[in-house]
Amino acid sequence: MPLKPIETKKVYMRVVEQIRQMIQAGELVPGDQLPTTAELAEMLQVSRPSVREALAALEILGLVDSKAGSGCFVARSPIGRPVQPAQPIVLAGWASAEEILEARLAYEPVCARLAAQRRLPEDLNDMRCAPELGMVDIERVAEGKPARFSDCHGRAGLPPEDFESSLHAVIARAAHNTVLAAFGQAVSRAVNSPTWQRMMRQIYLSPRNNSFFLQQYEQLYDAIERRDAAAAESLMRQHLTALSATLNE
Repeated sequence: MPLKPIETKKVYMRVVEQIRQMIQAGELVPGDQLPTTAELAEMLQVSRPSVREALAALEILGLVDSKAGSGCFVARSPIGRPVQPAQPIVLAGWASAEEILEARLAYEPVCARLAAQRRLPEDLNDMRCAPELGMVDIERVAEGKPARFSDCHGRAGLPPEDFESSLHAVIARAAHNTVLAAFGQAVSRAVNSPTWQRMMRQIYLSPRNNSFFLQQYEQLYDAIERRDAAAAESLMRQHLTALSATLNE
């Protein structure tokens, strides 16, 4: 495939535009299978997370179809529309996955520490109602253990369909800091983007990842409940670092 190295500015958008142009020019035709994420990253000289973001964006645009276990294919009836690199909000809010994770690593461990120090009984109740802990209960019951958090759940699932209902967002609110809350609104807008959500769904499709992250969520809740600020901060940092490492696999 005659692909070109990608400039570093707005990397995933440039990947999207290059593949879109190849489809429009007939260099890639419906049914063609794209190279793997690792192969595309090497060919384009970009990171794997950037390739994953680009493929998720192309799927949202209707240009490619992703088939679990088989790979990514040019859509049979591409419906793609022009992508403007100056307007990344069309695809993924205003931030890349790497930028989102950098911001969350700077912000969420502090929120977890403050939440352990300041949480109120109603904060703990909101945490128990978070979709992540609903999934913890499902996993516990499957292993023959009693449920811990099952009294108030709506829809359990990973990733949560709305970040504002997620355990991460509830913990941030439990910090009871208005400045951090304003920062959290920006994070929420970024992670609610379709591209980020698709990437997270791919990660949680792995049973190994799913079980590992659920264990971290339960440990994080326990640390906040017992007011162990140091453990809560450390566990949140470990969780986000593991998520970042998974995106880079």
